[in-house]
Amino acid sequence: MPTPPAASMPYRLALLVSIMIMSLDIHVPALSSMVDYFHSDEQTLQLTISLTSLGFFIAGPIVGPMADAWGRRLMLWLCLIFFVISSIGSYLAPNLELLLVTRFIQGLSAAGTPILVMAMISDWYTHKRFVQMGSLVGMVITFSLACAPVIGGHLSIWFGWRSVFLFLVAACVLGALTVMPFLTESLKEKRPFSLKQSFHDYKNMLSSWSVVGHALVPALLIGVIIAHVSVASYYFIDHLHIEPSHYGYFQAVGTCGNVLFCLFTSHWSMKFGWERVLKGGVLMAGFGGIVFLLVAHLMPENPYLLTLPTFIVSASIAMVFSSSLAYPMQLFGKQAATLSALVAAIRMLVISASASAAGYLYQGNAQSLTVVFGIGILLTLITFASVQHIHFDERYKSVRLDGPDQEAA
Repeated sequence: MPTPPAASMPYRLALLVSIMIMSLDIHVPALSSMVDYFHSDEQTLQLTISLTSLGFFIAGPIVGPMADAWGRRLMLWLCLIFFVISSIGSYLAPNLELLLVTRFIQGLSAAGTPILVMAMISDWYTHKRFVQMGSLVGMVITFSLACAPVIGGHLSIWFGWRSVFLFLVAACVLGALTVMPFLTESLKEKRPFSLKQSFHDYKNMLSSWSVVGHALVPALLIGVIIAHVSVASYYFIDHLHIEPSHYGYFQAVGTCGNVLFCLFTSHWSMKFGWERVLKGGVLMAGFGGIVFLLVAHLMPENPYLLTLPTFIVSASIAMVFSSSLAYPMQLFGKQAATLSALVAAIRMLVISASASAAGYLYQGNAQSLTVVFGIGILLTLITFASVQHIHFDERYKSVRLDGPDQEAA
Protein backbone atom coordinates (compact mmCIF):
# COMPACT_ATOMS: atom_id res chain seq x y z
CA MET A 1 0.00 0.00 0.00
CA PRO A 2 1.41 3.46 -0.92
CA THR A 3 2.51 5.75 1.86
CA PRO A 4 -0.39 7.98 3.00
CA PRO A 5 0.00 11.62 1.93
CA ALA A 6 0.24 14.72 4.09
CA ALA A 7 -2.62 14.95 6.56
CA SER A 8 -4.13 17.93 4.73
CA MET A 9 -4.16 16.33 1.26
CA PRO A 10 -7.54 14.53 1.58
CA TYR A 11 -9.11 17.83 2.62
CA ARG A 12 -7.57 19.66 -0.33
CA LEU A 13 -8.80 16.93 -2.66
CA ALA A 14 -12.25 17.25 -1.09
CA LEU A 15 -12.14 20.94 -2.04
CA LEU A 16 -11.61 19.96 -5.67
CA VAL A 17 -14.54 17.55 -5.45
CA SER A 18 -16.76 20.34 -4.11
CA ILE A 19 -15.93 22.54 -7.11
CA MET A 20 -16.81 19.76 -9.55
CA ILE A 21 -20.09 18.98 -7.78
CA MET A 22 -21.03 22.67 -7.67
CA SER A 23 -20.89 22.77 -11.45
CA LEU A 24 -24.05 20.66 -11.59
CA ASP A 25 -26.46 23.25 -10.22
CA ILE A 26 -24.59 26.46 -9.39
CA HIS A 27 -26.19 28.25 -12.36
CA VAL A 28 -29.78 27.23 -11.53
CA PRO A 29 -30.74 30.62 -9.98
CA ALA A 30 -29.56 32.32 -13.19
CA LEU A 31 -31.69 30.21 -15.54
CA SER A 32 -34.44 32.82 -15.84
CA SER A 33 -31.98 35.53 -16.91
CA MET A 34 -30.33 33.05 -19.30
CA VAL A 35 -33.74 32.40 -20.88
CA ASP A 36 -34.06 36.12 -21.59
CA TYR A 37 -30.48 36.46 -22.83
CA PHE A 38 -30.69 33.58 -25.32
CA HIS A 39 -34.36 34.28 -26.23
CA SER A 40 -35.19 30.68 -25.42
CA ASP A 41 -37.52 28.87 -23.00
CA GLU A 42 -37.24 27.12 -19.63
CA GLN A 43 -37.41 23.61 -21.08
CA THR A 44 -34.45 24.22 -23.39
CA LEU A 45 -32.36 25.82 -20.64
CA GLN A 46 -33.01 22.76 -18.47
CA LEU A 47 -30.71 20.95 -20.90
CA THR A 48 -27.80 22.81 -19.29
CA ILE A 49 -28.48 20.62 -16.24
CA SER A 50 -29.46 17.35 -17.90
CA LEU A 51 -26.54 17.39 -20.37
CA THR A 52 -24.08 17.99 -17.54
CA SER A 53 -25.62 15.08 -15.63
CA LEU A 54 -25.37 12.96 -18.78
CA GLY A 55 -21.69 13.84 -19.00
CA PHE A 56 -21.25 12.72 -15.39
CA PHE A 57 -22.87 9.39 -16.20
CA ILE A 58 -20.92 8.72 -19.42
CA ALA A 59 -17.45 9.76 -18.25
CA GLY A 60 -17.25 7.75 -15.05
CA PRO A 61 -17.09 4.25 -16.56
CA ILE A 62 -14.40 5.50 -18.97
CA VAL A 63 -12.23 7.46 -16.53
CA GLY A 64 -12.18 4.65 -13.95
CA PRO A 65 -10.41 1.96 -16.04
CA MET A 66 -8.02 4.54 -17.49
CA ALA A 67 -7.03 5.63 -13.99
CA ASP A 68 -6.42 2.00 -12.99
CA ALA A 69 -4.11 1.64 -16.00
CA TRP A 70 -2.35 5.01 -16.34
CA GLY A 71 -2.52 6.35 -12.80
CA ARG A 72 -4.71 8.70 -10.77
CA ARG A 73 -2.56 11.82 -11.04
CA LEU A 74 -2.45 11.93 -14.86
CA MET A 75 -6.20 11.46 -15.16
CA LEU A 76 -6.85 14.11 -12.53
CA TRP A 77 -4.69 16.56 -14.49
CA LEU A 78 -6.69 15.84 -17.66
CA CYS A 79 -10.02 16.24 -15.85
CA LEU A 80 -9.00 19.58 -14.36
CA ILE A 81 -7.64 20.93 -17.65
CA PHE A 82 -10.78 20.04 -19.60
CA PHE A 83 -12.96 21.39 -16.80
CA VAL A 84 -11.23 24.78 -16.95
CA ILE A 85 -11.44 24.87 -20.77
CA SER A 86 -15.14 23.94 -20.80
CA SER A 87 -15.93 26.45 -18.04
CA ILE A 88 -14.21 29.20 -20.03
CA GLY A 89 -16.23 28.07 -23.04
CA SER A 90 -19.46 28.36 -21.02
CA TYR A 91 -18.42 31.83 -19.85
CA LEU A 92 -17.74 33.01 -23.41
CA ALA A 93 -20.56 31.11 -25.16
CA PRO A 94 -22.15 33.47 -27.72
CA ASN A 95 -25.16 31.22 -28.31
CA LEU A 96 -27.15 28.53 -26.55
CA GLU A 97 -25.91 25.71 -28.79
CA LEU A 98 -22.28 26.29 -27.81
CA LEU A 99 -23.26 26.64 -24.15
CA LEU A 100 -24.94 23.22 -24.24
CA VAL A 101 -21.83 21.67 -25.81
CA THR A 102 -19.51 23.18 -23.20
CA ARG A 103 -21.82 22.16 -20.37
CA PHE A 104 -21.75 18.56 -21.61
CA ILE A 105 -17.94 18.64 -21.72
CA GLN A 106 -17.98 20.19 -18.26
CA GLY A 107 -19.95 17.20 -17.00
CA LEU A 108 -17.55 14.78 -18.67
CA SER A 109 -14.52 16.40 -17.05
CA ALA A 110 -16.12 16.98 -13.64
CA ALA A 111 -17.22 13.35 -13.28
CA GLY A 112 -13.70 12.01 -12.95
CA THR A 113 -12.61 13.98 -9.89
CA PRO A 114 -14.86 12.32 -7.24
CA ILE A 115 -14.04 8.91 -8.71
CA LEU A 116 -10.30 9.54 -8.69
CA VAL A 117 -10.34 10.96 -5.16
CA MET A 118 -12.17 7.90 -3.80
CA ALA A 119 -9.70 5.65 -5.64
CA MET A 120 -6.73 7.51 -4.13
CA ILE A 121 -8.23 7.25 -0.65
CA SER A 122 -8.61 3.51 -1.21
CA ASP A 123 -4.96 3.32 -2.32
CA TRP A 124 -3.70 5.19 0.73
CA TYR A 125 -5.76 3.81 3.60
CA THR A 126 -7.09 0.56 5.05
CA HIS A 127 -10.84 0.11 5.21
CA LYS A 128 -11.60 1.82 8.55
CA ARG A 129 -9.63 4.90 7.60
CA PHE A 130 -11.16 4.70 4.12
CA VAL A 131 -14.63 4.98 5.64
CA GLN A 132 -13.51 7.99 7.67
CA MET A 133 -12.06 9.84 4.69
CA GLY A 134 -14.91 8.72 2.43
CA SER A 135 -17.37 10.27 4.88
CA LEU A 136 -15.55 13.55 4.39
CA VAL A 137 -16.06 13.32 0.62
CA GLY A 138 -19.73 12.45 1.12
CA MET A 139 -20.20 15.45 3.39
CA VAL A 140 -18.52 17.71 0.83
CA ILE A 141 -20.78 16.45 -1.97
CA THR A 142 -23.94 17.07 0.05
CA PHE A 143 -22.79 20.46 1.28
CA SER A 144 -21.70 21.54 -2.20
CA LEU A 145 -25.04 20.64 -3.79
CA ALA A 146 -26.82 22.66 -1.11
CA CYS A 147 -24.52 25.70 -1.24
CA ALA A 148 -24.00 25.94 -5.00
CA PRO A 149 -27.37 27.57 -5.82
CA VAL A 150 -26.86 30.09 -3.01
CA ILE A 151 -23.45 31.10 -4.37
CA GLY A 152 -24.73 31.11 -7.94
CA GLY A 153 -27.73 33.22 -6.97
CA HIS A 154 -25.62 35.97 -5.44
CA LEU A 155 -23.10 35.94 -8.29
CA SER A 156 -25.80 36.19 -10.96
CA ILE A 157 -27.48 39.10 -9.15
CA TRP A 158 -24.26 41.02 -8.59
CA PHE A 159 -22.32 40.28 -11.79
CA GLY A 160 -24.64 38.50 -14.24
CA TRP A 161 -25.04 34.84 -15.20
CA ARG A 162 -21.64 34.55 -16.91
CA SER A 163 -19.88 35.23 -13.61
CA VAL A 164 -21.04 31.81 -12.36
CA PHE A 165 -18.80 30.05 -14.87
CA LEU A 166 -15.94 32.46 -14.29
CA PHE A 167 -16.18 31.56 -10.60
CA LEU A 168 -15.81 27.87 -11.49
CA VAL A 169 -12.70 28.65 -13.55
CA ALA A 170 -11.07 30.61 -10.73
CA ALA A 171 -12.04 28.06 -8.07
CA CYS A 172 -10.71 25.13 -10.11
CA VAL A 173 -7.39 26.86 -10.85
CA LEU A 174 -6.88 27.80 -7.20
CA GLY A 175 -7.88 24.31 -6.06
CA ALA A 176 -5.48 22.71 -8.52
CA LEU A 177 -2.63 24.92 -7.30
CA THR A 178 -3.18 23.71 -3.74
CA VAL A 179 -3.22 20.04 -4.77
CA MET A 180 -1.35 19.10 -7.92
CA PRO A 181 2.19 20.33 -7.10
CA PHE A 182 2.13 18.24 -3.91
CA LEU A 183 0.23 15.17 -5.12
CA THR A 184 2.20 11.99 -5.80
CA GLU A 185 0.92 8.99 -7.72
CA SER A 186 -0.97 6.59 -5.45
CA LEU A 187 -1.32 3.70 -7.92
CA LYS A 188 1.31 1.13 -7.04
CA GLU A 189 1.47 -0.68 -10.38
CA LYS A 190 0.56 0.87 -13.73
CA ARG A 191 -0.39 -1.25 -16.73
CA PRO A 192 -1.36 -0.71 -20.37
CA PHE A 193 -4.97 0.29 -20.90
CA SER A 194 -7.05 -2.53 -22.33
CA LEU A 195 -10.66 -2.09 -23.39
CA LYS A 196 -11.12 -5.86 -23.18
CA GLN A 197 -9.77 -5.90 -19.63
CA SER A 198 -12.07 -3.02 -18.68
CA PHE A 199 -15.13 -4.91 -19.89
CA HIS A 200 -13.88 -7.98 -18.03
CA ASP A 201 -13.51 -5.99 -14.80
CA TYR A 202 -16.98 -4.50 -15.12
CA LYS A 203 -18.44 -7.93 -15.84
CA ASN A 204 -16.83 -9.36 -12.70
CA MET A 205 -18.10 -6.49 -10.57
CA LEU A 206 -21.63 -6.60 -11.95
CA SER A 207 -21.76 -10.36 -11.44
CA SER A 208 -21.03 -9.89 -7.74
CA TRP A 209 -24.17 -9.03 -5.79
CA SER A 210 -21.87 -7.91 -2.99
CA VAL A 211 -20.70 -5.04 -5.19
CA VAL A 212 -24.06 -4.19 -6.74
CA GLY A 213 -25.97 -4.54 -3.47
CA HIS A 214 -23.55 -2.39 -1.49
CA ALA A 215 -23.69 0.25 -4.24
CA LEU A 216 -27.49 0.20 -4.26
CA VAL A 217 -27.92 0.82 -0.52
CA PRO A 218 -26.68 4.46 -0.49
CA ALA A 219 -28.02 5.03 -4.02
CA LEU A 220 -31.55 4.11 -2.95
CA LEU A 221 -31.38 6.34 0.12
CA ILE A 222 -30.06 9.28 -1.89
CA GLY A 223 -32.84 8.54 -4.38
CA VAL A 224 -35.37 8.76 -1.52
CA ILE A 225 -34.21 12.27 -0.64
CA ILE A 226 -34.01 13.44 -4.27
CA ALA A 227 -37.45 12.01 -5.05
CA HIS A 228 -38.94 13.57 -1.93
CA VAL A 229 -37.41 16.99 -2.58
CA SER A 230 -38.57 16.94 -6.21
CA VAL A 231 -42.26 16.68 -5.22
CA ALA A 232 -42.41 17.94 -1.62
CA SER A 233 -42.05 21.54 -2.78
CA TYR A 234 -45.51 21.33 -4.40
CA TYR A 235 -47.09 20.11 -1.17
CA PHE A 236 -45.27 22.57 1.08
CA ILE A 237 -45.87 25.62 -1.14
CA ASP A 238 -49.29 24.87 -2.68
CA HIS A 239 -50.96 23.00 0.19
CA LEU A 240 -49.21 24.20 3.35
CA HIS A 241 -48.71 27.71 1.91
CA ILE A 242 -45.03 27.93 2.79
CA GLU A 243 -43.39 30.91 1.11
CA PRO A 244 -41.08 29.80 -1.73
CA SER A 245 -38.29 31.88 -0.21
CA HIS A 246 -38.71 29.96 3.07
CA TYR A 247 -39.01 26.47 1.59
CA GLY A 248 -35.25 26.21 1.13
CA TYR A 249 -34.78 26.38 4.88
CA PHE A 250 -36.85 23.23 5.36
CA GLN A 251 -34.68 21.38 2.84
CA ALA A 252 -31.53 22.69 4.51
CA VAL A 253 -32.48 20.66 7.58
CA GLY A 254 -31.66 17.49 5.67
CA THR A 255 -28.27 18.87 4.68
CA CYS A 256 -27.55 19.68 8.32
CA GLY A 257 -28.35 16.10 9.31
CA ASN A 258 -25.97 14.73 6.71
CA VAL A 259 -23.11 17.08 7.58
CA LEU A 260 -23.53 16.51 11.32
CA PHE A 261 -23.51 12.73 11.07
CA CYS A 262 -20.57 12.75 8.65
CA LEU A 263 -18.53 14.14 11.52
CA PHE A 264 -19.74 11.39 13.85
CA THR A 265 -19.26 8.67 11.22
CA SER A 266 -15.55 9.45 10.98
CA HIS A 267 -15.19 8.63 14.68
CA TRP A 268 -17.59 5.68 14.74
CA SER A 269 -15.92 3.94 11.80
CA MET A 270 -12.58 3.97 13.61
CA LYS A 271 -14.08 2.82 16.91
CA PHE A 272 -16.72 0.28 15.85
CA GLY A 273 -15.76 -0.71 12.29
CA TRP A 274 -17.48 -0.13 8.97
CA GLU A 275 -19.94 -3.05 9.29
CA ARG A 276 -21.60 -1.69 12.42
CA VAL A 277 -21.71 1.81 10.97
CA LEU A 278 -23.38 0.47 7.82
CA LYS A 279 -25.95 -1.54 9.77
CA GLY A 280 -26.65 1.42 12.02
CA GLY A 281 -27.21 3.68 9.02
CA VAL A 282 -29.65 1.28 7.37
CA LEU A 283 -31.59 0.82 10.62
CA MET A 284 -31.73 4.60 11.06
CA ALA A 285 -33.15 4.93 7.54
CA GLY A 286 -35.83 2.38 8.41
CA PHE A 287 -36.68 4.38 11.52
CA GLY A 288 -36.96 7.51 9.37
CA GLY A 289 -39.45 5.74 7.13
CA ILE A 290 -41.59 4.78 10.13
CA VAL A 291 -41.51 8.36 11.44
CA PHE A 292 -42.63 9.67 8.04
CA LEU A 293 -45.49 7.16 7.92
CA LEU A 294 -46.75 8.27 11.35
CA VAL A 295 -46.38 12.00 10.73
CA ALA A 296 -47.97 11.94 7.27
CA HIS A 297 -51.06 10.15 8.60
CA LEU A 298 -51.40 11.79 12.02
CA MET A 299 -50.10 15.36 11.48
CA PRO A 300 -49.92 16.01 7.71
CA GLU A 301 -50.34 19.77 8.17
CA ASN A 302 -47.20 20.24 10.27
CA PRO A 303 -44.28 21.19 7.98
CA TYR A 304 -41.73 20.93 10.78
CA LEU A 305 -42.59 17.33 11.64
CA LEU A 306 -42.76 16.44 7.94
CA THR A 307 -39.17 17.66 7.66
CA LEU A 308 -37.92 15.48 10.53
CA PRO A 309 -37.76 12.22 8.47
CA THR A 310 -35.58 13.92 5.84
CA PHE A 311 -33.15 14.86 8.61
CA ILE A 312 -33.07 11.24 9.82
CA VAL A 313 -32.60 9.70 6.36
CA SER A 314 -30.02 12.31 5.34
CA ALA A 315 -28.11 11.45 8.51
CA SER A 316 -28.31 7.75 7.63
CA ILE A 317 -26.82 8.50 4.19
CA ALA A 318 -23.77 9.91 5.95
CA MET A 319 -23.33 6.58 7.72
CA VAL A 320 -23.72 4.34 4.66
CA PHE A 321 -22.12 6.48 1.92
CA SER A 322 -18.55 5.30 2.37
CA SER A 323 -19.04 2.33 4.71
CA SER A 324 -21.01 0.56 1.96
CA LEU A 325 -17.91 0.72 -0.24
CA ALA A 326 -15.52 -0.80 2.29
CA TYR A 327 -16.18 -4.44 1.41
CA PRO A 328 -16.28 -4.01 -2.41
CA MET A 329 -12.99 -2.10 -2.16
CA GLN A 330 -11.47 -5.11 -0.43
CA LEU A 331 -12.64 -7.36 -3.26
CA PHE A 332 -11.51 -5.14 -6.12
CA GLY A 333 -8.83 -2.97 -4.52
CA LYS A 334 -6.57 -3.17 -7.57
CA GLN A 335 -9.38 -1.74 -9.70
CA ALA A 336 -10.44 0.93 -7.21
CA ALA A 337 -11.07 3.62 -9.83
CA THR A 338 -13.07 1.24 -12.01
CA LEU A 339 -15.14 0.22 -9.00
CA SER A 340 -15.71 3.85 -7.98
CA ALA A 341 -16.85 4.62 -11.52
CA LEU A 342 -19.30 1.72 -11.53
CA VAL A 343 -20.72 2.74 -8.16
CA ALA A 344 -21.13 6.34 -9.35
CA ALA A 345 -22.95 5.15 -12.48
CA ILE A 346 -25.31 2.97 -10.43
CA ARG A 347 -26.07 5.90 -8.15
CA MET A 348 -26.80 8.22 -11.07
CA LEU A 349 -29.20 5.68 -12.60
CA VAL A 350 -31.05 5.10 -9.33
CA ILE A 351 -31.29 8.82 -8.54
CA SER A 352 -32.63 9.62 -12.02
CA ALA A 353 -35.17 6.79 -11.82
CA SER A 354 -36.26 7.89 -8.34
CA ALA A 355 -36.87 11.48 -9.41
CA SER A 356 -38.87 10.32 -12.43
CA ALA A 357 -40.95 7.84 -10.43
CA ALA A 358 -41.77 10.46 -7.80
CA GLY A 359 -43.64 12.55 -10.36
CA TYR A 360 -45.96 9.64 -11.12
CA LEU A 361 -46.50 8.59 -7.51
CA TYR A 362 -47.25 12.01 -6.03
CA GLN A 363 -50.99 12.77 -5.87
CA GLY A 364 -50.98 16.13 -4.11
CA ASN A 365 -51.26 14.90 -0.52
CA ALA A 366 -49.03 13.84 2.37
CA GLN A 367 -50.04 10.20 2.03
CA SER A 368 -48.61 10.00 -1.49
CA LEU A 369 -45.41 11.55 -0.16
CA THR A 370 -45.30 8.56 2.19
CA VAL A 371 -45.49 6.22 -0.81
CA VAL A 372 -42.55 8.00 -2.46
CA PHE A 373 -40.57 7.85 0.77
CA GLY A 374 -41.62 4.35 1.80
CA ILE A 375 -40.85 2.52 -1.44
CA GLY A 376 -37.25 3.71 -1.42
CA ILE A 377 -36.76 2.81 2.25
CA LEU A 378 -38.32 -0.63 1.76
CA LEU A 379 -36.11 -1.37 -1.25
CA THR A 380 -33.08 -0.29 0.79
CA LEU A 381 -33.94 -2.68 3.63
CA ILE A 382 -34.56 -5.58 1.23
CA THR A 383 -31.31 -4.93 -0.63
CA PHE A 384 -29.29 -4.72 2.56
CA ALA A 385 -30.85 -7.91 3.95
CA SER A 386 -30.04 -9.80 0.75
CA VAL A 387 -26.43 -8.59 0.81
CA GLN A 388 -26.04 -9.77 4.39
CA HIS A 389 -27.16 -13.32 3.58
CA ILE A 390 -25.53 -13.87 0.22
CA HIS A 391 -22.96 -16.63 -0.26
CA PHE A 392 -19.86 -15.09 -1.83
CA ASP A 393 -17.75 -16.75 -4.51
CA GLU A 394 -14.98 -19.05 -3.33
CA ARG A 395 -12.30 -16.61 -4.41
CA TYR A 396 -13.67 -13.98 -2.03
CA LYS A 397 -14.01 -16.21 1.01
CA SER A 398 -10.42 -15.69 2.06
CA VAL A 399 -10.95 -11.94 2.43
CA ARG A 400 -10.99 -11.05 6.12
CA LEU A 401 -12.80 -7.89 7.06
CA ASP A 402 -12.79 -8.29 10.82
CA GLY A 403 -9.06 -8.59 11.33
CA PRO A 404 -6.73 -5.99 12.79
CA ASP A 405 -6.81 -2.70 10.94
CA GLN A 406 -3.30 -1.31 10.79
CA GLU A 407 -2.36 1.68 8.72
CA ALA A 408 0.41 0.94 6.26
CA ALA A 409 3.51 2.87 7.04
